[in-house]
Amino acid sequence: MARKLLRVNLSDLAAKGAHPRGYLLAASWPHGTTLEWMRAFAAGLASDQRRYGVSLWGGDTTSTSGALTLSLTAIGEVPAGQVIRRGGARPGDVVFVTGTIGDAALGLKFLRGEIEGLESVHADFLVKRYREPEPRVVFGPGLCDIASASADVSDGLMADLGHICEVSGVGARIALARVPLSEAVRTVLERQVDFTQAVVSGGSRRRPARGTRLLRLQGKPAFPRHKSAL
Repeated sequence: MARKLLRVNLSDLAAKGAHPRGYLLAASWPHGTTLEWMRAFAAGLASDQRRYGVSLWGGDTTSTSGALTLSLTAIGEVPAGQVIRRGGARPGDVVFVTGTIGDAALGLKFLRGEIEGLESVHADFLVKRYREPEPRVVFGPGLCDIASASADVSDGLMADLGHICEVSGVGARIALARVPLSEAVRTVLERQVDFTQAVVSGGSRRRPARGTRLLRLQGKPAFPRHKSAL
């Protein structure tokens, strides 16, 4: 839980081209939360702090008679005037994504018991993608001079591409056959093709832009002057 909480926020920074620096954490612990659980939570944060080069700058801690509440604000740094916003996409842009699409969405479906008979190697992969997203903190800052627009894919490919299109005032077309998929997702789709919609629209995974996987968009097929990124 701690790792995912930090990583999804670091992914937001990466999608804007920012280097992560630190974070603020507000935690409201239910009465009866054990010290062992708190230590495990802190250990998860400490591990990822070392991995991503960030530190805890402050926050607040309270107790509650209600449910566990955790709120994390990640803080990063980007050169003045180089923040990659959602509204910069233009007709003719090409969309790129990092990694593969739909892993977390199917990982959640597996945990809910909606996918049966999946080999353990594929099941473990999908669940890990759901529980431990991989923010592109090294790749993201390199997009400042390349991408015209960017967003992390947290709501799903179609939804987040739609956010960029809406703000930018453009449209887009996705060639499903060219969406990058992991072996685990391909295996699931071979058995349950009806999950295709979940793969391209399912969220909870965070993937900022990358310039290696091409999706066909509205506009010319050649590489344009500007490139939109997810």
